[in-house]
Amino acid sequence: MVYDAVVVGLGPAGVCACVQLKRSGFSVLGIEKEKIGGTLLDASYIENFPAFPGVVEAMDIVKNLEKSLAFHGVDVLFDEVQKVTKGREYFKLICRKCCVEARCVIIATGMVPMHLEGIDGNNVFYRIRDVGDVSNKKIGIIGLGDTAFDAGLRFSELASDVYILGRGKIKAVLPLVERATRRKNMHVFEEVKIEKIENINWQTKIVFIDAGGQHTLLCDKLLICIGKTHELGIISPTLMRKMKKEKFISQELCSGLYIAGDVANPDARYLSVALGSGMKAAILASKYLREEWKWKCLQKKAQSKMQ
Repeated sequence: MVYDAVVVGLGPAGVCACVQLKRSGFSVLGIEKEKIGGTLLDASYIENFPAFPGVVEAMDIVKNLEKSLAFHGVDVLFDEVQKVTKGREYFKLICRKCCVEARCVIIATGMVPMHLEGIDGNNVFYRIRDVGDVSNKKIGIIGLGDTAFDAGLRFSELASDVYILGRGKIKAVLPLVERATRRKNMHVFEEVKIEKIENINWQTKIVFIDAGGQHTLLCDKLLICIGKTHELGIISPTLMRKMKKEKFISQELCSGLYIAGDVANPDARYLSVALGSGMKAAILASKYLREEWKWKCLQKKAQSKMQ
């Protein structure tokens, strides 16, 4: 079966695109390599989404995304897309378990965490969802942005102590910072120079310097939140060259290929932006599909007249 549209990545943007395309009358497949929800799986609460006054748990939104896909009858495949290429007529998505063809593709794979070179180990993590149990443990977090503080607040409910440190000044929004200052087991160090990070048995040793001198921190688990970068490596070299040649607007990489969500808006990684981006990609894809269909109909008419 050739789908009208395949959406890669089922975070908020991908789900929004799937639903909009499905209700526009197109056959749609959503492909997700892990769990539905995207970066919402790493969040505790959402406080800046107008549809929910006050504070809403991120997992409640994830459940609604799953329900929305089911309600609209969107086909879902749990697999990892390794390559997106273009044949003579259709896009081809090569996955680990199978291959899928589509008339158009929306990539909503989000962002991947930036890594510290040489810093790895069984107790070093780059995503909140991977940290696991923190009960009665000392947790270190490198980074001073929203993600770091949100993680710290989540961990502090069970951990014995949470240490947040970074080389610059605090970048997190004020409500998160204020909440952190009220938690007795949360300790924040800004404008530090990290001298050394090394694994010692089942702990990680961090040596850093701040205005008060040199400190040594031993933590049971270390989460690194130093930023994210987008990953478009699944796009084939042929399509990448075509992207440079074709004139594209905003989220359209080339005819029939679109991006949505954090990968399209790396500097505005918010739920409301992701949903709007998914909707816009779906509208662009719908327009492309309708124009392509009209063109094919005209071609068939011309061919029949010639015969």
